[in-house]
Amino acid sequence: MDAPFTAPANDLTAAVKYAARWLSNRPTVPIQGGLLFEIDGDDLSIFGFNENATGGATIKVQSGANEGGFVVAGRLADALLSTFPKGDIVVEHSGPLVTMTGTRAEVTMPVMSDSDYPTLPTIAPPIGTVNGPALAEAIRRVAVAAGRDEKQHMLMGMHLRFTGSEGSRGELAVLATDRHRLAREVIEWEVAPDAELGEPVVPLASVLVGATEALARSTEVVIGREVSAAGGSFSLLTEDRSLVMRLLPTDRYPQVEGMFTALKPDSHVTVMVSDLAPAVKRAEMVRDTITHGIGFMLRQGLVVVGGTAAERASGSGEVDADYDGPDTSFTLRSDLIADALASAPHNRVTISFKAGEYLPVRLSCDGSTWQQLIMPIK
Repeated sequence: MDAPFTAPANDLTAAVKYAARWLSNRPTVPIQGGLLFEIDGDDLSIFGFNENATGGATIKVQSGANEGGFVVAGRLADALLSTFPKGDIVVEHSGPLVTMTGTRAEVTMPVMSDSDYPTLPTIAPPIGTVNGPALAEAIRRVAVAAGRDEKQHMLMGMHLRFTGSEGSRGELAVLATDRHRLAREVIEWEVAPDAELGEPVVPLASVLVGATEALARSTEVVIGREVSAAGGSFSLLTEDRSLVMRLLPTDRYPQVEGMFTALKPDSHVTVMVSDLAPAVKRAEMVRDTITHGIGFMLRQGLVVVGGTAAERASGSGEVDADYDGPDTSFTLRSDLIADALASAPHNRVTISFKAGEYLPVRLSCDGSTWQQLIMPIK
């Protein structure tokens, strides 16, 4: 029997929810659905894992034990704790059971065999630090361009390139593509002394997105990476949350970063997202059902957005724009331009293109390193 420990309900619930986020959606054996609770003095750490990542949360508790631990069904623990009222929760492990007692609420759960629990990966050696909210926002904005097709697994990754000198400020370029679009944002980070930056890393975009809430709460995130014959690992560590990720092979990721500098658009139109997004949504409802395309016709001071469905329904909208070039037009997939507008960091966005040529259309915002390229439809 382990000595009981007491934790604030809000802290325990949040820690369990974070760890449970990393449990396998389709566990092949029961232990893959288990959360590991570990007591070390007044620190309680809770871990969950899947084939791609291991997440951990640490909170302060009142404990009479120097150490101890148990494993319980993670999603059940998450669901049960979410029903507890505010106050403290006393957790007691006795034999095959764990009892959680709160203010006018109590649940008992069976423990799982901790001997079946795998050895978890450790935090990778640190290479530097980054501002948590800045990293979280960059991940959110770039992730819309990541692939979602399991048959093209590499495109489901997010490409992270670290540059800079030891002990100084450097740049972290966050990039994703599904071959139809390409998004990138560059943020600053602090390079650790004696850091070995090496090649870029490619963790799964969905894993990084799952960590954004925790990252956004931390002013400083420690970045770690470890290179090994098996591909190595990449970790993010805040004051009370951790995430260790499996990496995809960097050399198999498309070499597309140079497109941002290679593209030389000669035409630019600046519009307000709050004006253009509703017009895109309206046109999307009557878009071409084969190409999913909607047309953009540019005139002096104006953008006309339109779509026509196979049933001959049509819709269009005029949007005021900063444009003084010749009349021209291009067609974009409605979902791609809608995602790009939704991820733009500012309300004022510039759309750049090379008139009359089948080249990517670029979206950007003044005062931001965010850019997105979208392939037009012929």
